[in-house]
Amino acid sequence: MEIKPVSARGGARQVWRWSRYVLLCVAFITLSHRDATAQPQSGSQNSNTLPAEQLEGVLVRDLRPSMGTLVEISIWHPDQAAAQSAVDAAYGEIHRLERRLSEWLDTSDISIINNNAAAGPVSVGDDTLVVLKAAIRVGDASGGAFDVTWATLSQLWDFSAVEPRVPTPSEIAEKLPMIDYRNVTLDLERKTVFFQKPGIRLGLGGIAKGYAVDRAANLLYSSGFSSFMINAGGDINARGRHGDQPWKIGLQHPRKKRGEVFAYVFLTADTLVTSSDYERWFVQDGKRYHHIIDPKTGFPTTKTASVTVVGQNGTLADAAATAAMVLGPEKGSKMLAKLGLDGVFVKENGHIVVTPGLKKRLILVDKGPLDMTGKVPAKTP
Repeated sequence: MEIKPVSARGGARQVWRWSRYVLLCVAFITLSHRDATAQPQSGSQNSNTLPAEQLEGVLVRDLRPSMGTLVEISIWHPDQAAAQSAVDAAYGEIHRLERRLSEWLDTSDISIINNNAAAGPVSVGDDTLVVLKAAIRVGDASGGAFDVTWATLSQLWDFSAVEPRVPTPSEIAEKLPMIDYRNVTLDLERKTVFFQKPGIRLGLGGIAKGYAVDRAANLLYSSGFSSFMINAGGDINARGRHGDQPWKIGLQHPRKKRGEVFAYVFLTADTLVTSSDYERWFVQDGKRYHHIIDPKTGFPTTKTASVTVVGQNGTLADAAATAAMVLGPEKGSKMLAKLGLDGVFVKENGHIVVTPGLKKRLILVDKGPLDMTGKVPAKTP
């Protein structure tokens, strides 16, 4: 993907059919698909030095549909009415970005790009440019793995269909040459996007939720709220505490029923994103096919069952979690280090790999390899 740099001179709620088919290169996240795998838990770590205003308050919590998932926002604050007003504003920001970034809405920037950018440069908003720049950064850090042109394959792999099917090798082969984010040109000065060849389609399902959660969190923080958690189907941003308790996040076991976790992480000023192989899938001829697609082959990846990424930037963490699913622990850990992120990988054989920066923070429920013989968790409703 080419970037032309800026010169030195310079109401109604709608559930978003936000696609979770995340396209990756082998060179290549929950999304998420990043995905609804991180389970907020009650828990505590005592602190005798917290200011009184942080200990006194009420927990205001709301749950609403947006971006193809359920988004939960929780705020700890002494003023319940003010907290509820802030929750409403945060949802408003997420809905605004949904309208801008969803390829499933005809009036969004992404739909307009997909329909017109092969014919000439298309003007877009600042949010779209920021997300695409972040996608380029993760693509570069992963050796071209994270690829926002994944949507070129979306019509072949429809995991939401009543009767999904496995595409034929010839169908996949026809689409693969059009999957390359380097054929997308951003002009940051003119704020345009251009496709260098026809047939390309963008999809931000592997990165936009992370951006939306980041923006909503920044809105809350800049409005004076320092203790809150936003959870958009596994894309989490948590700051401060609720009372004397940090936010305790449980990581879903990839082969146990939903709600059974294999580890916990306490968050006070972090983002956390999980990508996995069990959120969207179907079985054909006795084989399970999941939604994390490797663009080198056009078929689902097999290296990793789940990856959870922790860091300060939810936009990067969202894409990086998806990329790490394909890269696996060795290459994935190196990619995370380039981006200033940490993570925990669950391999297909149940072995857990944790990057150095997360080892002291991760609380494992089971010390040995995980039992991977069970069924995958029930799909998210």
